[in-house]
Amino acid sequence: MSADAKTPEQKVRRYLARMRQIRGGNPVNEAAYYGALEELLNAVGAELKPKVFANFQLSQSGHGQPDFGLFTAEQIKRGKKEPAALPREKPARGAGEVKGLAADLDSLARSEQVGKYLDGYGLVLATNFRAFALVERDQNGNRVFHESREIAASEDEFWREHAAIPKQHGPALCEFLARAMTRAAPISKAEDVANLLASYAREAADILEKR
Repeated sequence: MSADAKTPEQKVRRYLARMRQIRGGNPVNEAAYYGALEELLNAVGAELKPKVFANFQLSQSGHGQPDFGLFTAEQIKRGKKEPAALPREKPARGAGEVKGLAADLDSLARSEQVGKYLDGYGLVLATNFRAFALVERDQNGNRVFHESREIAASEDEFWREHAAIPKQHGPALCEFLARAMTRAAPISKAEDVANLLASYAREAADILEKR
């Protein structure tokens, strides 16, 4: 991550710059953009307690092979000490599924593939790089959309409005991603609830400021 990418706006600006850089190299498919998304997720996850890391290109397991998993710092430490441990361990903060910029996010979130990952991982962050949805199951096993965020309504808008997106959507997107990475975390003290409410408050304040 760029050393100066510290604010939400800077993180998202860096993300868009990397996406444009990759696009200039005539990528074959959406997998070419994984590095930019991984960098954004890890920039947000690095500020959480405990830290959360996005690992892409996971090995095949009995739960399928999502595009990425969200692991806690403790899981990463165990993986370093015991290299064979991490691939056998479920990502504690859920799995992720990625499709190209032209894909419809709602269709992706409702897909059979995401349903399979929900069964195996409990929580899925679905994205087409320009919109994000956090999907889970309710007490009755029904698929529900916990939250979603969009920074561009179409692939064309994503590329065309790249200069305006960081300021307009950066803070809200980073708050959403932080909540997505902590959704599966156990709430063990009042501070956890306070942090969650503070995240929503910051996002609401940013939205009101831009009106």
